[in-house]
Amino acid sequence: MKPGLTEGFGFLSPRQLPVGARLFRAKKGGASSSYGGGQVRHRPSATCKQEHKKVVR
Repeated sequence: MKPGLTEGFGFLSPRQLPVGARLFRAKKGGASSSYGGGQVRHRPSATCKQEHKKVVR
């Protein structure tokens, strides 16, 4: 594992990273997870909800 890879996940050990990344994504994805949570995980939840409504319509 490259040290740069785990920097973002400072609270996880390299072994836990695969599972941690999944949980991390799920938490950040929120309501948007149903339409590709991984891509939208960096946005604030309010924006996610607004966009989700748009997408549903």
